Formats: sequence, C-alpha cells, structure tokens
Amino acid sequence: MMNIPLDKANLLGLFLETFLYGIFFTLFCLTLVILRRKSETRRHTLIPVASALLAIATAHLIVDFVRALQAFIDHDTGSALAYYADLAHPLEIVKTALYVTQTFIGDSVIVWRCYVVHRRSLYVLIPGVMALLMNAAAGAVVCWSLSQAAPGSSVFKLAASWITTFFVLTMCINVICTASIAWRIYSARRFIGGINTLLPVVIVTVESGALYACGVLAQLTSYLSGSNGQYPALDALTPLVGIVFSLIILQIHFHVGSITSTESTNIVSGTSISFRRTRYGTQGDVDADIERSLQYSMQPVRVHITEEREMSGTDNELDITKGGDPALFP
Repeated sequence: MMNIPLDKANLLGLFLETFLYGIFFTLFCLTLVILRRKSETRRHTLIPVASALLAIATAHLIVDFVRALQAFIDHDTGSALAYYADLAHPLEIVKTALYVTQTFIGDSVIVWRCYVVHRRSLYVLIPGVMALLMNAAAGAVVCWSLSQAAPGSSVFKLAASWITTFFVLTMCINVICTASIAWRIYSARRFIGGINTLLPVVIVTVESGALYACGVLAQLTSYLSGSNGQYPALDALTPLVGIVFSLIILQIHFHVGSITSTESTNIVSGTSISFRRTRYGTQGDVDADIERSLQYSMQPVRVHITEEREMSGTDNELDITKGGDPALFP
C-alpha cells in the first residue's frame, strides 16, 4: 500500500487529535464534577493529575495548530513537506517532549494504581518505577536526538532503537499493570460475595487498558513498518491518555457507585441469617459474627446483621463500594 505523504499525514493527525481532544475535554469536565464530591484526599490526588493531563494535551494541540499554520500558510518556511521533514525544528522537539511527558504521567498513574491495589507492595512498586525511569530516559534521548538531527534525516533511522524501546516499554507497562490490577480485583471477589459485584470494575479496567494499548500498538506497528501513518497515531495518543484516565473514574462511579450493598443468605441449623454489607471486613470477621449470633439461637429465627466497616490505608481488602470508587484510585 502506498505510504501517506508526510504533509497529509500531519493534517490527518491534527484532525484526529482535535476530535479526541474534544472528547477528553468533555470527559474532564464530568470527571471534575464527580471528583469534587469525593473525599478531600482523593480530590487533592486526582484533580491535579487530570488537570496536568489536560494542560499537556492542550499545549500539544496548540503546537500542532501552530505547525500547521507555519507549514501551509506561512510560505517563508518553504513547502509543507519540507517543513514537516525538519526534525530539528524547535516546535517538533517541544511536541515530542510534551508527548513523552504525557505518557510518563499516564504510565505513572497506572503503576501507582497497581501498587495500591496490591496492598502497597514494594515488589510491585520497584519494577514499575524502574520501567518508568527507563522509559523516561528513552524519551529524553529521543528528544535530544531530534535536536541534533541533520537536514534530510529520517525519523525511521534517527534513534530508531530508542524510539522502539520507548513504545515497547509503554506497551509492557500498560498491559502488565492492567492485567495485574484486573486479576487482583477479580481475586478479591470472595470478600464481597461473588464476582458479579466486581465484574464492572474488571471490565472497566481491562477495556480502558485495551483502548490505550491498541493506540500504542498502532503507533508501534506504523513506525516499524516505515509508514507515515505513525504521525496520526502519535497525535491521537496524547489526548487518549487523558481519555483513558477519565473513563476509568467515570465508569467506576456510574457502574459501581450504585452498588451499595451485597446480600447473601446462609442456612445453618435451621437458622436463616441475612447479611447486608455496605463496608466489608474479612471473611473471618463475618464468620465470627455468625457464630456469636448462633450461640443465642434457641429456636429457628431470622437474624439481620448489619456491618459497616471503614477501611484504612493498611487494610488488606479492596474498598470497592466506598463512594463508588475502588482502592485503585489513591
């Protein structure tokens, strides 16, 4: 298939980025409304992250608009094809640096979520931080290489190994952390009476991770094949990071926020015991309450036990129903 001309590829990238930015801005506004209703800790953690993602996506879009104006309107820069082929142009370097920063923030969020969900385990945090640092170093080398590019240099040959490393690491961080979070949430089903309650959380996590992974895969495939289609894919990734971040918060809120309790019924020695839990503890706590209640059962009766448990940062289980947000949101 014929390769896309460089100028048309950048115009297509600008269109896709503008479209996705509109989606991100809408989701950001909704996310801001939702987060303002949450606890002060969550607001102080998530609102700055969402705002930073929006600010970087906005700056990236502005840079692309300026580049398009200089390429197609300002004839002093020469032809549009020659303008976009100049890899050492300051705006090209700024654009790349913004994308690297956006990716670093997005990957940091998913590593932090994985760390929190896994009971703040250092075995999860240390490999994640190392991968983030390696990716940041690869991105910095790519930006430096662009600044040193000679006229006529090709992006498919300039620092090709570092560019490939950057996208492969991004893909690995996203896929591994998403799978790990989904498995940890799935394995916690025994604490709240079944997978049906946690299924929306698993689906949201996997779908959001798959959406971003598909974008990175499209970028990596286009780059390795030497196609200029990498430019539209690259421009689309910057707002896509913010879209994925906002979608997780919104979908968890609207799909799980309505789940305020779970019920299970056990028949023990002719005694029917109904449990309703808006906050859950360990299974041992529940079993102990059952045993204590049965000690006073002289005849078949129906006992309703209501438990409300607040979880601290050191609790072992996942707080799925608290405020509609799971513990993967620090």
